[in-house]
Amino acid sequence: KHVQGRVELDGRAAEDYPSLQAFRRSLQVFPQDCYILGGSVRDAVDPWRQHEDVTINQLIRRLSAAIPSGGDGGGEASAEVLSLQFVVSPGGANLSAGQKQVLTLLRAALSSSARVLVLDELFSNLDIGAAKRAMAVIAEELVRKHGASVMLIAHSLQDLALCGDVWVMERGQIIERGRPLELLARESRFRAMVLD
Repeated sequence: KHVQGRVELDGRAAEDYPSLQAFRRSLQVFPQDCYILGGSVRDAVDPWRQHEDVTINQLIRRLSAAIPSGGDGGGEASAEVLSLQFVVSPGGANLSAGQKQVLTLLRAALSSSARVLVLDELFSNLDIGAAKRAMAVIAEELVRKHGASVMLIAHSLQDLALCGDVWVMERGQIIERGRPLELLARESRFRAMVLD
């Protein structure tokens, strides 16, 4: 079924941006299985060299403190994975799933030009404590400093504890919307999913 609509960011239609690239910089999507470029960690998280090493190192330290084990642990690359010089294999073949997510979170946190960030299942390999701490870093960098909005797509209900607003969707339609605790406090589809 064909549906018509219009995509706007901050009241500006997508077709009014000077280029598709400018629009894509404003709306960035980070999928669960994000492809990691080969090369140094620095190249993988900031391929266009938009940030100073000191900025990236500060974020590495903050994410390392949030996720001390480098995600889910394991993999050939241990704690050294979060140094700028560590060499990542193409596709992140020498990294564990959690370590790939940490690098993707780092790249997301560096997306200062984005008005909207879509994080699709990005916390799936992290426990809820690590996910909350990582989300706090992203919120500080993007929401508070740059006024961006973060949309978290989650199939795991524990990830929804990170959100200020939950949208329950069915067949592409929003059927329910509200704060997680408010939706849990009343008879709602969200509550039924949590109790199931």
